[in-house]
Amino acid sequence: MIILQGGFQIPISSKCNLHCKNCGFIDYNMTGLSTAEKNMDLNDIIYLDKKITDMNLCLSEIELFGGEPTINPNFREIVEYLETRRGIFFSRLNITTNALNMTKDVIESLRKIDKIDISAYPIQDNSLEDFTQIFESSQLYKILSESVNEINIHWQKEFDYDVTDMNLPKDADIKSIFYHCYQQKMCRVMTFDGIYRCNAIHHVKKEIYPYDKEILIENFVTLKNQPLDYCKDCAVAKAIYLDSLGKSSLYKREWKSNNSLIDKSVYKRGLKLIQQYD
Repeated sequence: MIILQGGFQIPISSKCNLHCKNCGFIDYNMTGLSTAEKNMDLNDIIYLDKKITDMNLCLSEIELFGGEPTINPNFREIVEYLETRRGIFFSRLNITTNALNMTKDVIESLRKIDKIDISAYPIQDNSLEDFTQIFESSQLYKILSESVNEINIHWQKEFDYDVTDMNLPKDADIKSIFYHCYQQKMCRVMTFDGIYRCNAIHHVKKEIYPYDKEILIENFVTLKNQPLDYCKDCAVAKAIYLDSLGKSSLYKREWKSNNSLIDKSVYKRGLKLIQQYD
């Protein structure tokens, strides 16, 4: 068995309970379009599992993603199945969530996961601080910490926007930019047709790798440090280049909601679910 190193995202939900402006998966380039294919069910996960394991491959890490993965009505069934596939389909199971849908079923499923990355947003005044304090002092946090290896809260004060009127200079060091890109190791995206090297190219649907053993080994093992053709046009690559010049303000903007009324209601409900867990 050959293990493909890095993180492979499975976007199991094409919907979200929040409405973040310019979300790459739910509001791509502020178009209101979702780049996630569908709300996946158990058969979809079994299909992806079979695509990998039939080639005698195993993924180092998979990450349940969205949208918001916990609102998928098949979430518990998917996690229960994946729990039986450790060491066969994958080695480590992670999730990215806004943690605002902590129902008892969701919590029981999260206890089977290795790492939980929580994205917290400034939905209302002091919501980042309040959410963090309430969550980390809750009985829920204590219970999850007993079984989950790692829980992180990431404050999402800003979102990155493409600088559409800018191109990378011809002498830009693409290899160095690729080396410093956070997406190149942890943001591969699994779809029904193949795997995208990162979510940036998934969103534009370029350079997909089909489920072919030789192709996957070549690109995720042999050429793992080789930049892609799309890197020279990528918004993330432009952001890394601007960072090197101290000009991150050109692409970073404050987080905004496309529907603040609903998002505030979701946030209020989410806090209540966290606080009432016993």
